[in-house]
Amino acid sequence: MNTVSAVSARGLTFAFPGDPPALEDVTFTIAEGDFASVVGPNGGGKTTLLRLLLGLLKPTRGEARLFGQPPEVARRQVGYLAQRARLDPHFPVCVRDVVLMGRLGPGRPVGPFGRGDKDAARRALAEVGLADAARRPFAALSGGQKQRALIARALACEPRLLLLDEPTASLDQHVEGELFALLRELNRRLTVIIVSHDLGFVSRWVRTVVCVNRRVAVHPTGEVTAEIIREMYGDEARLVRHDRHATDPGHPSAGRPGGRP
Repeated sequence: MNTVSAVSARGLTFAFPGDPPALEDVTFTIAEGDFASVVGPNGGGKTTLLRLLLGLLKPTRGEARLFGQPPEVARRQVGYLAQRARLDPHFPVCVRDVVLMGRLGPGRPVGPFGRGDKDAARRALAEVGLADAARRPFAALSGGQKQRALIARALACEPRLLLLDEPTASLDQHVEGELFALLRELNRRLTVIIVSHDLGFVSRWVRTVVCVNRRVAVHPTGEVTAEIIREMYGDEARLVRHDRHATDPGHPSAGRPGGRP
């Protein structure tokens, strides 16, 4: 794995006015090429951490870096999928047009999408397995296909880092597994970081777990223990082993323990 840091934070602290710190003295790195999951209880600071990494919030103290640069400079190298995509399900837009939205951003010339934009959208759709659906109405897709189209939108900006917030929410377990298999394939060329509440499931796929509960600790997946889970989620947390469910024995995370609150 490359030793370059895709994401780093040093002494990162953030508090909303009048509130105690949502994150305090956070220091960690995620190497370029890693496949990591950000986990932790509700209210633990996961979304705040993402917003700081994207430069959408300014830290009270400390700093965050993407590929060694301030987030405001480097975030054009990030493909981002928010937890709840703000798309009107009845808006008459085709899949390719949704993906082309990923080409929008500061510095883009005013005017229609050019050949380079359309080629990037075509490659992104092919990579997520939706090449034949480019002209279909977005509203006609299944839930899993919609998530793939939104991942293609994130890929259309040709990022180095793919950052996804709860990408499998509301999907059944079979579709969830297919989506993680896609992310693992994308991880062959991209750093992938996902936010998830389901550590027991994602531990089958990711190499690194970023535990967030006001402070942050980073562990290789195989080192996540019941004690670490209880520290994050409280005494009612339990550890769930997935050895018998792992379908890819060759994957680094197969057969390793995970936790679920």
